[in-house]
Amino acid sequence: MIYGYKEQFEVMEMKWQEVRLLYPNQFVKLQVLKSHLQGDQEIIEEVAVIGTVSDEDATRELLQSKGNQFVYHTSHKEIVLKVRKTIGLRGKFRYAN
Repeated sequence: MIYGYKEQFEVMEMKWQEVRLLYPNQFVKLQVLKSHLQGDQEIIEEVAVIGTVSDEDATRELLQSKGNQFVYHTSHKEIVLKVRKTIGLRGKFRYAN
């Protein structure tokens, strides 16, 4: 199940090509179910569709995505994400006593 939304729903595993056929030429919010790393890229193999996203809301929805959820456009033939490694933390930290 996917949590964090008003409703809980069952996850249906899908290949990206299936998603592209069901939701042609639009943004979709996805949860990664199966992927593998290849160098500095994450190749997504299976996803669960959380829902469609309007063109106007796509950037905002992507920025609010957390964990293994993201927004992607179905015009892409495959899902390949660039992996960035965190080098360090910026800024000062304050600890409450």
